[in-house]
Order: sequence, then C-alpha cells, then structure tokens
Amino acid sequence: MRYGPAIDMWSFGCVLGELSIGLPIFVGADEEDQLAAIEEVLGEVPPSIRNRCRPKTRSGRRRKNRGPPGSKSLNSIIAGDDLFKDLVKVVLEWDPLCRPTPLEIQEHQWFNRSAMTPMGQKKPKQNANWGKRLDEQATLP
Repeated sequence: MRYGPAIDMWSFGCVLGELSIGLPIFVGADEEDQLAAIEEVLGEVPPSIRNRCRPKTRSGRRRKNRGPPGSKSLNSIIAGDDLFKDLVKVVLEWDPLCRPTPLEIQEHQWFNRSAMTPMGQKKPKQNANWGKRLDEQATLP
C-alpha cells in the first residue's frame, strides 16, 4: 500500500499515545511483529486493507508472544481522559481513506474544549490536495 498524507494522521495518533504514557504504543521487532502489535490492540486488519498490502504483509503470520487480534484495548494501553482516548482511537483508523484530515480532527471535542484556535482567528482552509498521494499531486504547496 502506498503512503499518502493520511499516514501523518496515523503517526499523530501514535505520537499522542506515546506522549500519554512515555513509551511507544505499538512496539515490533520487524514489520510482521509491528503489524501483530497493532492488530493485538486495534483488531485484525480488514480484508479491504490487507488486500492492498504487499504479499509479505498479507501473510497473516503471528509472533508467539502476541495475543490474538483485539485482545488488548486501546483504552488500557494509553493514559488520558475519555475524550483524549477517543481522539487517539479516531485517528488510528485502519483505512487511510476513512481517517480524518487535520482540519476534520480539529472539530473533535477534545480540541474544542482545549480552545486551540485563539479567539478571533479563523481556522485555516484545508489544502485541496491534502488527501491525495504525493505521486498524484501536481505540485507541492
């Protein structure tokens, strides 16, 4: 699967989780173990996503030291209030096409209660190319 701007939102979710506990939330020894660590918390990769991955990633092999998909809850591995945990859950969406954009996530209640936009200032408009893969963009802003 090719990376696009939505991977930044995935990374944002991982960084938020890491900031909440001081450690990475998905630790893997290699690509397969990394995927197993993510599946242990977020559940099995949906077939629609797995089919877009490289054959090696699609193999579904598991490390012996990992629990089955969905055996750990995200809420149990990160710290924070319910709104913060929901924010992390929303951006750690398997399907990059369903992940919120930066401007969409600014509408999340966790940000709104934090008053991230100074009074009197408008939120910036989203770049029309944000959701496109880099190789599809004609020019970079």
